[in-house]
Amino acid sequence: MELEFNHFDEVFAGIDQQVNQLVRKTAFDIEGSAKQESRVRYGFMRNAWYVRTEDSSDYTSLSAPAPGYREFPEIAAPGHNEALIVGGAAHTVYNEYGTSKMGAQPMLTPAVERARQPFLTALEAASNGAGVGTIAEFALIG
Repeated sequence: MELEFNHFDEVFAGIDQQVNQLVRKTAFDIEGSAKQESRVRYGFMRNAWYVRTEDSSDYTSLSAPAPGYREFPEIAAPGHNEALIVGGAAHTVYNEYGTSKMGAQPMLTPAVERARQPFLTALEAASNGAGVGTIAEFALIG
């Protein structure tokens, strides 16, 4: 008599759920940090940040506070266990990276860097807690 102990479906379903929650939490943490770092004249750029996941969005259409302020439309949903942190104001990119006439004031880049290590640590804990092993092993399995 042969016994089978294949619980891969249950293990990976649990990991998938943990990864999904972690991706969402990290995305909203990054969004919050980017908002805090945003230059504020009218609040348009700060209020235009939003998170888009495969099944949700906190996008809110904004009224331009002055001529020349433009907002991008909401973007399409990303794939499974992915999240996009979007600067919906058209001038966000100029503030993030600067121009020939204005220095950069990064908002998203530092927010992502602050979230990177806590995300990786939590991801490793999720994979270890499921008995999968290290992140490297988890990536090879996925």
